[in-house]
Order: sequence, then structure tokens, then C-alpha cells
Amino acid sequence: MQFGRVENLSGVDFSLPPEAPATARVLAAAEIAMPQVFIGCSVWSERKYKKRVYPPKTPQNKYLAAYGNAFTTVELNSTHYSIPSSEQIGKWRDAVPSGFHFMPKVPQYISRRRDPLQQAEALDMFIVRMAELEDRLGPILLQIPHHFGAEHIPVLEQFFQVWPVDMKLVLEVRHEELLKPGTAQDELFGIMEKYNIGSVISDVAGRRDALHMRLSTPDLLLRFNGHNMHPTDVERLDAWTEQLVDWLNQGLHTAHIYMHQPEQELNADAARYMIQHLNNRTNLGLVEPNWYSQPQLF
Repeated sequence: MQFGRVENLSGVDFSLPPEAPATARVLAAAEIAMPQVFIGCSVWSERKYKKRVYPPKTPQNKYLAAYGNAFTTVELNSTHYSIPSSEQIGKWRDAVPSGFHFMPKVPQYISRRRDPLQQAEALDMFIVRMAELEDRLGPILLQIPHHFGAEHIPVLEQFFQVWPVDMKLVLEVRHEELLKPGTAQDELFGIMEKYNIGSVISDVAGRRDALHMRLSTPDLLLRFNGHNMHPTDVERLDAWTEQLVDWLNQGLHTAHIYMHQPEQELNADAARYMIQHLNNRTNLGLVEPNWYSQPQLF
């Protein structure tokens, strides 16, 4: 995740801003449900996960199965570039336990167009393929370009209108106008609430405006961009744990949280740390991954 990444952390205010006023309204209106929390990484193919969360002799073709035994969700980045075959989908689905969640990305040749519906045939094929993940399908991420501002909201609404209601879509925006409180954000989030489209919150050093703290559904999707388990990462993960506890108490239904670190093997460290910390603060009883090396790096 290169969006908003910086090398120099001096002067960065990593504190979480207050939740947006609309978030409390969305959570208060949600039906009571048993909350579910999924915490994982941005990849499963990292070879340095061996001797960390994978058994030392795990072969490469068993990485996904080992990952599925350690964590409950993962970003499915390959769909950003192409639509996988049914055979590939089946291999991914069958490698992980029931209830594990992949988070696919809408292919960039659909999501990065000024009118994503211009690729209707490709979109239909993508939807068909993702349905083949069955209960392993989590939220689907629509990342729109930086230049998508208020003038593109009608285009997004058209996309939401044709999106299947039984597939959870989440939207990541990067235009400053849509990330700050105001008329444009209110218009977009009102439409997202209407069509049950979730919002993505990104915690990244170089774009603190992406930390908008506004939910459009009673669901959180957080992309956490750290700095190799720098002390500020631990402080931020602690703060997010407390924020998550607060939102769960307000009625949050689900949370999907994905760790991004420059050294990808440390994604597992960050995910494991948050799982442990959340278990200490709640009775969720999240399964903690086995660990094959000591000491931890934080």
C-alpha cells in the first residue's frame, strides 16, 4: 500500500480524530447483531511468514492453507490486475476454512475509468467469479482514482445501482473534497447509506485526511499502514483497539482490518498484536495465530 506512505515520521500527528457525527447515527440505527471481527494481512505469499506464522517446512503451494490457519481474512490483490479463472477461485476457496474472508479488489481496468460501467461485460464476469468464493467472500473493495471528486458522484451512484445487493461493496475515496466534512462528503455518504455501500478508512502517515472516521454502514473496513512496528505503530494499534471497542459497544456489526508494513513479514506481527490486545479488552475470543519464532519485535 503506497498511498500516503512517507519515510520521515517527524511532525506526523498519529492521534485518531473524533468519530464523524454521522457514524453514531448509523450505528444507532443498526439492528442488533452478533459482532464479527476479522484481522489479517495484505498478502499470504510472503516467504518470511515461514518460521513466523507458518510452520518452518511449509512449501510454497501450502502458504495459503497455512495462512488460513493463522488468520481469518486477507486482501486479494491479484484481482486488481485481472479476473481469475474459476479453477483458481476454487483452489483459493478450498485452501481456507469455512468463514474465512477474502477481500477482492475490483479490477483496475473497471475501477479506474471515468465511467466504470463502460466495462459492463468485464464487471459481470468479475461478479460471477467472486460469487464462486461462496462463504469465503468478504467485502469487495472499489478503489476509485484520486481525481474522482464531487462531479463523479452521479457515476458512482449508477455503479451502486447495478451492484448485487447480496455482495458487500466498500468504497475507498482519495479525493480531498470527499474526505473532508462538507456538502460533497454528505452527498456521497448519503448515497452510500442508501445502497448499503461501506466506507474504507485508511490510517496512513502521509494522508491523515483519509482517516475520516465516518461509517456509512454498521461495518468497519480499516487499512492500517505502519512503519515496521515502530513504537508509533503500537500506539496507533492500541488506539484503534479502543476505538473498535467503542464502536462495537455502539452496535458495529463487522470489522475487517488489514495490516500493511514496508517489510511485509511484519504484517503478521501487527495483526497478531491487535488480536491479542482486542482479546484482552473484549470477550470476542478471537483465535490467536501460532508463533514459531521468538522474541517478538515489539
